[in-house]
Amino acid sequence: MRFPFRKYCKTVLHSFPLCIFLCILFSASLISQEKGKIRGFDDEAKTEKKDTSHATSAVSTTTTTVSSSGDFSIADAFEAMRAVGYLIEGTVYVVSGTLFQFPGEDSSIHDNTFWTRGFTNYPYFEPDAGVFSLYSNKTFAFSFSGHRFSDGNNLTGYSVRLFASPHQAINLEAQVVDLSEKLTTTTDHLRLYNFFIDYNRVKSERISLWWGIGLKGMNGPTVNETGLALNSGCEIFPIAPISMMMNYNVGFVNTNSLQEFILEGNCYYNRYNLSIGYQRFSVGNAVLDGMVFGMTAHF
Repeated sequence: MRFPFRKYCKTVLHSFPLCIFLCILFSASLISQEKGKIRGFDDEAKTEKKDTSHATSAVSTTTTTVSSSGDFSIADAFEAMRAVGYLIEGTVYVVSGTLFQFPGEDSSIHDNTFWTRGFTNYPYFEPDAGVFSLYSNKTFAFSFSGHRFSDGNNLTGYSVRLFASPHQAINLEAQVVDLSEKLTTTTDHLRLYNFFIDYNRVKSERISLWWGIGLKGMNGPTVNETGLALNSGCEIFPIAPISMMMNYNVGFVNTNSLQEFILEGNCYYNRYNLSIGYQRFSVGNAVLDGMVFGMTAHF
């Protein structure tokens, strides 16, 4: 019995377009369903829908009637006002002192150098001094750094950071982070932007501490937003040529808080330092984290 070769070929040719169509349909389905870490991060950063169905009942149930029995004299009112005044005064003292300067902090006890401490030429230019020195007259500083981010082979990225200080009390900080994630059929990208004006709260030889306010932006697969942000950081110089740096900032994107944390160990050599550490980005329940390796130049 002869094999019906011609009939078989005709059957295959007739079914070939259907196979191509099914392959395209299957590929499109994979593309639409594939979601990596960056896509999940982007979804968490979208505007959340607020449930207002119970708003009316919540307002009605929170309405209370306050009644009191007994007499409340004018003397009692003055005592209450005085107590409130002391509380406000104490709060202002603690908050302003913590954020800016405690009274007497620039007195002779502290060498009268709170506002005049200068920058070192670069960290550990003087063996026992990091960024600031009691004996330096340098009023400005500048550094530029680049980092490589890695969370396995698929999620990688880089960041560049400019840190300029036109005065001993102020820093101008700008940063761009670019992350890429390789998926089966595509590559997702996420970019984050920071700009801060920082105040140098602690300017000692061994510890630098700053906090600031600025803007934080996100450019993801679907979310492209910028919002107000807060920044804080510190660097400790225990012994040459080593330091530990920590930085945390949070920005408000849509109705969500976009947080960034980095912890680094640095090793200094002349005007340069190599760094290794851990970096974490989070919004809602989504987290992107990994190891960072970088280099910084100081001027």
